[in-house]
Amino acid sequence: MYNYSYSRNKSNIYRDKSVQCGCHPIESQRRLEICINSFIDELNFYNFDLVISLFKKVSEDNSLQVDYIDQSSYNLIVNGSDQELIKLEKLFTSGDLEEFLKNIKTEYFSQVIIESVRFREDIEVIKKCQL
Repeated sequence: MYNYSYSRNKSNIYRDKSVQCGCHPIESQRRLEICINSFIDELNFYNFDLVISLFKKVSEDNSLQVDYIDQSSYNLIVNGSDQELIKLEKLFTSGDLEEFLKNIKTEYFSQVIIESVRFREDIEVIKKCQL
């Protein structure tokens, strides 16, 4: 689990960088932005952790980390190894990610629908948002 902190407007959540969770990968020089369709009745931190664990499962790599969550638009900006980010992007493009997530149902949400996945290379802007 991650520690989260609210921004001033309480619509965005940031991973607390001071918490170290096991072995960290070499960070990629870019991030992957994942736009999720609104699927959660009551949005909370636990649901975001569930979604991230699903992404880790489908990518078969536990190094995926959330850098930023925009709660108002359900956008996640994730970081991990370049290989993992590329794999997630390819799974989305091919439709395999949607197919995998379609079969997952929990008591917290019925289905995870990914609207878009794109690479972000504006790391300095993302890092400033985390302050």
